[in-house]
Amino acid sequence: LHLALPEFHFFGVLKDALKGRRFAKDYELNPACTKSYDTSATFYTTGIERQVPRWQKCVDNGGHFVEK
Repeated sequence: LHLALPEFHFFGVLKDALKGRRFAKDYELNPACTKSYDTSATFYTTGIERQVPRWQKCVDNGGHFVEK
């Protein structure tokens, strides 16, 4: 049984923040990534809470893959 963590919720924000930008050095990238995650607790709570029904559906289905 594999239940994905709500990381996908955060990757969308990071993708949007970095879209179209180029970084010559790693030290330039780090502040851009950090800034993209400097959001309210509500953002993170919402992302995690959205997963609960999906997790329950997976558990109810015996751990099998469930499409949307």
